[in-house]
Amino acid sequence: MTKPKRLLFTLTRKDFEVETFCTGGPGGQHKNAKQNGVRIRHTASGAVAQETTHREQYRNKELAFHKLTETPVFKKWHKAEVARLTRLNNEMEAR
Repeated sequence: MTKPKRLLFTLTRKDFEVETFCTGGPGGQHKNAKQNGVRIRHTASGAVAQETTHREQYRNKELAFHKLTETPVFKKWHKAEVARLTRLNNEMEAR
């Protein structure tokens, strides 16, 4: 019988540094005058993603988070963290 899956860890906003900035280029005053560019850094892995394509900050933030989770640095950190926590869980259950 297989064991039910358990949540190993969660990521919260505290795990990321979110920085906003003014972007340039096409898009008129909305892009040049407002802080709609987003740069996100995951502090534990060092992965960074940036998005400036849209005029809306919330869309850029969403895309930047998606880009960050797809970076090789973040994927490597995630895989190592899952392996570490799985090993710890198995050791605790063995006791």
